[in-house]
Amino acid sequence: MRIASTILFGSLLVSPLFAESEQKSAILSLALEQPETVAKPPALNLLPPVESLSLEHFETMALASHPGIAHAQARVSAAQCACHQAGLPPNPTVGYSGNEIGDVGKAGQQGFYVGQKFIRGNKLEWNRAVASQEVRKLQQELAARQLRVLTDVRTAYYAAYVAQQEVKLTAELTELSKQAVATADDLLTAGEGHRADLLIAEIEAARATADNRAAANRFDQAWRQLLAVSAQAHMTPAPLEADFESLTWYDSWEATLDRLLLRSPEIAAAAVEVEKRRAAICRARAEPVPDISAQVGVQYDYASEDVIASVQLVMPIPLWNRNQGGIGEAQAQLVAARRAWETTELDLTQRLAIQFQAYQTAQVRADAFRDEIVPRAQKSLELVTKSYRAGEFGYLVLLTSQRTFFRVNLEFLDALRNLNESVHLLDGLLLGGGLQLDYRGLCSE
Repeated sequence: MRIASTILFGSLLVSPLFAESEQKSAILSLALEQPETVAKPPALNLLPPVESLSLEHFETMALASHPGIAHAQARVSAAQCACHQAGLPPNPTVGYSGNEIGDVGKAGQQGFYVGQKFIRGNKLEWNRAVASQEVRKLQQELAARQLRVLTDVRTAYYAAYVAQQEVKLTAELTELSKQAVATADDLLTAGEGHRADLLIAEIEAARATADNRAAANRFDQAWRQLLAVSAQAHMTPAPLEADFESLTWYDSWEATLDRLLLRSPEIAAAAVEVEKRRAAICRARAEPVPDISAQVGVQYDYASEDVIASVQLVMPIPLWNRNQGGIGEAQAQLVAARRAWETTELDLTQRLAIQFQAYQTAQVRADAFRDEIVPRAQKSLELVTKSYRAGEFGYLVLLTSQRTFFRVNLEFLDALRNLNESVHLLDGLLLGGGLQLDYRGLCSE
């Protein structure tokens, strides 16, 4: 990978800075030409030598075990059950009937009846149509939840990878600074160095050690965040592998906006809400159609010893209540749903404008570091190294160039971190925050 090789080349360039000096004393030559004879301290905060973990590994784990996705799936299942229930007809009724009991000392009329309410106007079908749109809406919310989780995992993975590279880079700087302290101490002991150079080298070594520990803490934080967004409780930190060359967005603003408005689950959910409100209007208009309650009974008259049958039909007359208010409410809700759809499109357009500009800025900054700043810092370090070996520059100049090179690489990693977040938000249709749940629960309305 081009970026990783750039940083690696920088580390290989800096490590032999003190080698092959022919203008120093015998002690200096021994210290610089044979660095392997100098005891090297162990590198700080090295990751355990275990198998590396890919981004696909964390994506698979997140999709399989993330509670936010399970929550959205449960809501879809609940809505599907509610949809089935909404179309079921009412149950028949059965009962006992007794009349004229005790008349002329007889048991009167004794019998049973059965009844059934018949729903007219296709109300049950429209009930199910409204409920089915709620299912579709929750399915879009499930798709959005999956995208949010994947965006979080991808962003956190690359952030952890950047933090891992910072640990490695600061560990190399720490190692080099400690070698510089040992060299400056040897020169001072041999009477060919200066006390000030040793103090500067010790200060630099202390700063590098602190930077390395801070980088290790940032990696620990990034690793914990990666585990949280991928719904993993405990995992030992392991090496991560990433390709920053893939962090590029090739679509133009117009193509990106078209893609967002066409594929966004937020837009789809708003469109489904409009269809739901249209079905609700049809349901409201069917409400005035009267339902019929039918009842059939059979009785035995103990006085006359006759079997008596009875039939009863009941139907309300929609004289005053024709569901005028319900129809008006449904129509107003349809207008509100359409305006909500339009508002969602405008909101996404505004959010995309902000995020697209953030991506362009991050891309320009990352390109500048990769193509200009890092190579020039590297070239500057090469020139200063040669001049130092020739005795043209002192240690302080070399130290400044060395420090600039490492700072530039750290800023490069920070630029890549920002680019990572922007690209994955664009790819994830601006959906993030997979751990932020909708607490309406399983009963959405």
